[in-house]
Amino acid sequence: MSETLRTTMEFFLDDCSMEVISERQGINVATVKSRLHAARKLVVECGRKGVPNHV
Repeated sequence: MSETLRTTMEFFLDDCSMEVISERQGINVATVKSRLHAARKLVVECGRKGVPNHV
């Protein structure tokens, strides 16, 4: 997982709203949503393949 996806996911898991994440990262909310979607997809794929999520 890329650093940008990881950072966005970490903010989200720390209970930051999408608006707060967008402000902290200097991106718009639509980009936050896209990054969260991509990160979740990677986590699910890794889980199905039995690959550790930290890859």
